[in-house]
Amino acid sequence: MIVSNSSPLIALGKEGRLSLLKMLFGIVSIPPAVREELLEMKESPEAVALEKAQEEGWVVVDEVEPHPLLPDPLGKGERYAISLALRKRCAVLLDDDLGRQYAELLGLVSYGTLRVLLSAAQKKILNKKQARLLLDSMIAKKFYISIAVYQEFLHLLEDD
Repeated sequence: MIVSNSSPLIALGKEGRLSLLKMLFGIVSIPPAVREELLEMKESPEAVALEKAQEEGWVVVDEVEPHPLLPDPLGKGERYAISLALRKRCAVLLDDDLGRQYAELLGLVSYGTLRVLLSAAQKKILNKKQARLLLDSMIAKKFYISIAVYQEFLHLLEDD
C-alpha cells in the first residue's frame, strides 16, 4: 500500500500508465482532496483512469484531517496525502520537493513519479527503453524535471 498525492496520478494517468501503481504497490490510498483535484479535470485521461481504478477497487479514498505541523505553503493535496500516510504508517508518493521534505521530517518514506518508473524497470514491468520513453512523453505533457534530474534518472536506469 502507498498513499499518493495528485501529481503522480496525473502524470501516470495522462500516459495511460496508472496501473503501474497497482503493480508496484497493490492498493493506492488517496485523500478526498486529491480525488477532487483529479476529477475537476472532467473527462481528462487522468480523471478517467482514476475513476476506473476506484471502480476496480485498488484506488481507495480515505478521509483524514491535516496534520497540525504541516504549513499552508504546502498544497492542500500534499498536506492531506502526508497526513493520510502518517495515519496509515506507509510511504507517500509526492513530486513536490517541499512536500517530500516535510514527509521525511515526519518520518515518512517518500517517493516520486521517477522512482515509480525506476522501480517498474527494476521489476521488469517496463524495459529501460519504455521507462525512458514514458518519461520523455510525460515531460512533453508538462511534467517538469530539471536537466540534472533527467540525467540522474537515465544514469540510474542504466545502472540497473
